Amino acid sequence: SNKTLGIFCPGRFINYHYLLSDSIGKIRYFDDNDQIHGKYYPPIDIKVESRDNLQENPVDVLLIMSRSFGKEIKLSFKDNKMNNTTDIITINEIL
Repeated sequence: SNKTLGIFCPGRFINYHYLLSDSIGKIRYFDDNDQIHGKYYPPIDIKVESRDNLQENPVDVLLIMSRSFGKEIKLSFKDNKMNNTTDIITINEIL
């Protein structure tokens, strides 16, 4: 569809990216680790963005790829303006 997909904790999504790259549209990567902001997971041409970038320019769907902390990360977005515009799901909810 025409929706944008955001991936939080993108390092855990790399294998899925290759499997799904033909069937998904625009993807953006986000992480709380400021050491990787502005960098890439080779050879994927998607720059890792900060949580602030996500909140300023939300995606339609945010997939949180952390199985250990997905629930906590999702709750950390609870009082954010993007809650009204972004569907937030965790990988555990899918599995």
